[in-house]
Amino acid sequence: MTLRRLHPLRSSKPFTGVLLRIIQVSVLLVFIAVFSAWYYLIGPSNSEHGSVYNRDANAVWAAHSWSENPHTPAEVRAFVERLAAHRVRYVFLHVGPLEPDGTIPLERYRALGDFLSMARTYGDRMKFLPWIGQLRGKLPLASLAVRRQVVATAEIFIRDFGMDGIHLDIEPIVDGDSDFLYLLEDMKKMLG
Repeated sequence: MTLRRLHPLRSSKPFTGVLLRIIQVSVLLVFIAVFSAWYYLIGPSNSEHGSVYNRDANAVWAAHSWSENPHTPAEVRAFVERLAAHRVRYVFLHVGPLEPDGTIPLERYRALGDFLSMARTYGDRMKFLPWIGQLRGKLPLASLAVRRQVVATAEIFIRDFGMDGIHLDIEPIVDGDSDFLYLLEDMKKMLG
């Protein structure tokens, strides 16, 4: 008995622990190999048809350059056709960040009218919305005058450019931000 306790090779406890660890690592490696093979050969993208996810209501946020800089008809057509190929229905055009007074200078969207007239020729099913935003800390929404100006600025895009709605991106917004909620109420009244 005394020899068994002193001799480590005769103890079955360390051997059992090593064997258990080898089995655990082996099972983990087999799982990783099987999962990787499934993911790359079958995977979630091939296991469902695109129509499961794609309901012809895809959206894209378009860079500021589309509303600020002039583009050729060929460039606009290629852009719109690429969006249509991906079944994009909504295009949020960045028209510039709001200034602290709630305005957006005209030079930030000086090419918007031309872009929209060409884009609507090629993408008649698409909806175009101005993407209006700013960091919440830079936009004093507690001011009634600023909120009214944000609404007036948004109205320009509806009235003068015939856009299909407003994409308002002011962030971050904390839960219960009453000034932002007042802005949304005023925006809703303007949109009718």
